[in-house]
Amino acid sequence: MNGMQPSHGPPGGPAPQTDPYLSPAPGPPRPQGSDGRAVAGMVLGIIAAVLSCLPFVGPVCGTIAIVMYVKFNRAFQESGDQLGGKGMAVAGLVTGIIGAAFGLLWTIYYLFWVVIFGGAASGLLWK
Repeated sequence: MNGMQPSHGPPGGPAPQTDPYLSPAPGPPRPQGSDGRAVAGMVLGIIAAVLSCLPFVGPVCGTIAIVMYVKFNRAFQESGDQLGGKGMAVAGLVTGIIGAAFGLLWTIYYLFWVVIFGGAASGLLWK
C-alpha cells in the first residue's frame, strides 16, 4: 500500500467482500432467558425478607429460596454455565438467608410471648 486508504467500492455499489479469516470469531452462546428456579428463589427470598416479621413466613420462604438456589446452581454447573438467571439466583440466596435469619428471630420472639401470655391467661403463673 502506498499510504492511501483501501478502496471500499463505488458508492451505491455492492458491498466489498471481507476475508472470513480476518473476521472475529463468534463468542460463546448467550444464555436464553432466566431459569424458573432462579426466578422462584428470588421471589421467595424477597417474600422472606419483607415478611420476616410474621411468624414462620420468613424461615419457611427463606429456606425454600435457599433450596432453590442450590438446585439452580447444580443445574447451572451441569449446563456448562449456560443457564440464565445467575444474578437472580444469588439475590434469592442472599435475601433468603436474611429473611430466614430474621424470621427465625421473630418466630422465637412471638413464641416466647405466646408461652408467657398463654401461661398467664390460664393461671399457671399464679398457682
